[in-house]
Amino acid sequence: MPDFNESHFPPLPTKKNPCTDQKDANRIAHKNTRSTAEALATINDLPDELVLNILDYLPGINLEDFQLAALVSLSSTNRCFHRLVAEKLYCTFDSHFCEPYLFLRTVTSNTHLAKFVQLADLTYGTWAHRERKRHTASAQDKKIIKEGLKSLGVPDWKTWATDCNADHAEVEALYIAILAQTPNISTIKISNGRMENIFRSRRTPKYIDLFRRANLGTSLGSMHRFRSLRSLTVLADVLTVTQLAPVFRTPSLRKLQLEELVEHDEGGERAEQFLQHIIPSRCNNLEELHLTRSFVQNDVLGVMVASARKLKVFKYEVMLDKVDYELEDQDVDCTKIDTALRCQKQSLQTLSFASDADSERPFRDPFTLGEGLQDFDALTHLSCPLGSIVDRRHVSSESLADRLPQSLIALNVIIRYYSDDLDKAAMPVLEHLAETYAYQPPPHLKELRITVESPYGWCTYDWARIIKPLSQTGIEVVIEEEEEDRWEDDDNYDRLSEGTTSTESSDEVSLYSHSEEEGT
Repeated sequence: MPDFNESHFPPLPTKKNPCTDQKDANRIAHKNTRSTAEALATINDLPDELVLNILDYLPGINLEDFQLAALVSLSSTNRCFHRLVAEKLYCTFDSHFCEPYLFLRTVTSNTHLAKFVQLADLTYGTWAHRERKRHTASAQDKKIIKEGLKSLGVPDWKTWATDCNADHAEVEALYIAILAQTPNISTIKISNGRMENIFRSRRTPKYIDLFRRANLGTSLGSMHRFRSLRSLTVLADVLTVTQLAPVFRTPSLRKLQLEELVEHDEGGERAEQFLQHIIPSRCNNLEELHLTRSFVQNDVLGVMVASARKLKVFKYEVMLDKVDYELEDQDVDCTKIDTALRCQKQSLQTLSFASDADSERPFRDPFTLGEGLQDFDALTHLSCPLGSIVDRRHVSSESLADRLPQSLIALNVIIRYYSDDLDKAAMPVLEHLAETYAYQPPPHLKELRITVESPYGWCTYDWARIIKPLSQTGIEVVIEEEEEDRWEDDDNYDRLSEGTTSTESSDEVSLYSHSEEEGT
């Protein structure tokens, strides 16, 4: 077999040869009829179930453990192995590994392979994959693409075919053609190409137009309408919520993650009404909404949250390092975050809120859970900075227990390094919470985790003030010193959600009811 070249994946499968098919049929028939006393068995004699069990040890196509060459070699062994490996080999289109024209050619000419594709990881932009040698399409290649797009019945299939078959075709055009040909796609990850930030292009990407046409009833012929799509992740640093509106209208979508989304333009009530028109309340079935390294004014945030019928998970990492200089002369919407979430108070189970205390300093009011979460009856997991859940006007007399729901199973409060007048000043409130819970523990609370950011000796707090009152309640107290950049590591919150209390690599201290402090 010739050397495998990653830039040539996937190759166009060979046409069926009647003679070869007959030989395969004879081999299978011979395999089924011969006695076990004959020649020694080979790997070809293993039952499909056992071969599939072996294949489970191969991770498939991913950045962490790249096994594409091994899968291709197995697929090229014989038709039987190709049939067994195909589902794993073609389950992912990752633009880091796959030349898009070749992948499009393969799934267009082999609809049974197109049905295996579950995940698409797409990176486009002016500088995306410039190091890769692009495939030069032959006349036969162009005919395959043309006929495949024509068979979908999309009204403007000719334009699609022209864009895909053009010399040095834009990868974006190839990507949407691949999405159009893969009806069982369930997960999509899209990076818009960071270099485009220089130009701050506001052109709506073609994939969003594909969502618009799929979700608003526009004629798409026999093309699927993303009915299998469950998860979508978008690097949205050059996009607006208005541009992303068609994505929110996808009925099958359950998880939406928007990264580096910035929405702070002053539009007033009229702009909010327009946004509510294109993203109506309860227009989707989202269960999870993640805003990562983002900033969204709370009136806009309220529209996004209200679009879900029953939102279960909301995660918001506020970062102002890209926009704080732009906000200095603007009136930032002072609606509190909990107000924006209140429409989901009957369904929200997990809330993770984080913000950079140093950069938010001039705009503090919007970044608080102002009225508290006491009426969020479904909330079981909460992670937030201590200062964001405390009413700063009444710190001395504040009862944090009255601002939290009785349904909590795990509570994680974060003490931020740059928060002398916020988190650290609110420590007496946390002490009062421990005393309140010692007297009357919440019915479901299992864990209180206190995360101290970048300690390096600055935090000399006597944690016995928190530990001792809770030592006889059955509530586990975990003091965690977090030295890594928490914006790049979600493991701590994942452990909170899963109920896990420690790992070998963490610097946390787990403190149980029978701790040494009890005897002091």
